[in-house]
Amino acid sequence: MTAPAGSPPYAVSTIRQRLAGIVDRHLREGHLDPTGHLGVVNLVRGSQKQHPRRPTRKKPLLLDDVAKIIRAMDHRAFPAGVAAARDTVAIWLGFAGAMHRSEATGLALDNLELHSQDGVVIHVGRSKADQENVLPDVVVLLYDHRPSTCAPCAVLRWVSFVKAARPANRTRVTDVDRLLTRQEQELS
Repeated sequence: MTAPAGSPPYAVSTIRQRLAGIVDRHLREGHLDPTGHLGVVNLVRGSQKQHPRRPTRKKPLLLDDVAKIIRAMDHRAFPAGVAAARDTVAIWLGFAGAMHRSEATGLALDNLELHSQDGVVIHVGRSKADQENVLPDVVVLLYDHRPSTCAPCAVLRWVSFVKAARPANRTRVTDVDRLLTRQEQELS
């Protein structure tokens, strides 16, 4: 089956994604992997050779683009402002740390250390680029001279919002408590 222009209707990368779904479903149901059959492997390989395509790269987000995204968030109203502060932290940590999407979404407050002089130290752990977790897993984000583009400043703002919103009589220790305790120990 071909598209009107004579090219296949699906890119090989799309076919590979769908085959991955078939593999997953079959293995979860207790069946053998049908995509490992020599005929399927040769068909995909032949399609790749017959219709080579260069992947289309997306334009990267630059500092000004990220700043526009963050400015578009509602930072002044409650509770949207707290969510905007949280999202700002996630965006700046991912952007300033040059993280893969999976690394950025896998971050938790326990991965962060706040330092008064150095900024934020992030312990990434296993990543797409280091699946065996053998490389150093530390990323340091320094303070920026502009608070609007400073990742450590964004972390401190969000933590202060969360700290201010906590009930005074609560007894449960949270990730924010542990982060603040580590910061206080570092400062003393």
